[in-house]
Amino acid sequence: LRIRRETVKGFFTHNLPLKLVALVLAVVMWSFVAGQRRGETTELKFSSPLVFRNIPTNVEVGQAPVQAVSVLVRAQRRMANSINPNQFQVFVDLANQLPGQIEYDLSPRNVSYLNVAPPDGMTVLQISPSRVPLKLEETLQKELAIQPRFSGTPTAGLTIAQAKIQPQ
Repeated sequence: LRIRRETVKGFFTHNLPLKLVALVLAVVMWSFVAGQRRGETTELKFSSPLVFRNIPTNVEVGQAPVQAVSVLVRAQRRMANSINPNQFQVFVDLANQLPGQIEYDLSPRNVSYLNVAPPDGMTVLQISPSRVPLKLEETLQKELAIQPRFSGTPTAGLTIAQAKIQPQ
């Protein structure tokens, strides 16, 4: 197959202004589409443990029917691949709470990632359930005497000489 040099040259130079405009438009479209992909986001849903913070010294969490909550997060796609759902916690701040039955409202400010607020580019969309019922009880201390009870018999040839409990 023989192609003349003029034919090849004419292929590139014929309608040169239109070809340059098409090339510029293609580059602009490509940069627009590539820029869109950089800003893409994705949503992740996972279960996260419920953690209690700042529990007053005279209060105990008596009843916590929810051990974990479901969290829905939106993050940039480039960040989503490096997110470890096990590093999330949903915390309940019990500072200044008195004993009794309470309903604690969970919001995005209750979600932490690596023990700090989620980074820029990550948004908490939903926490389910958004309200957690808790029963807080007053801490009681009581001293009880402990009396040991033994069952069974020692191995042949052995006897119990003395049993001592520390502290009394």
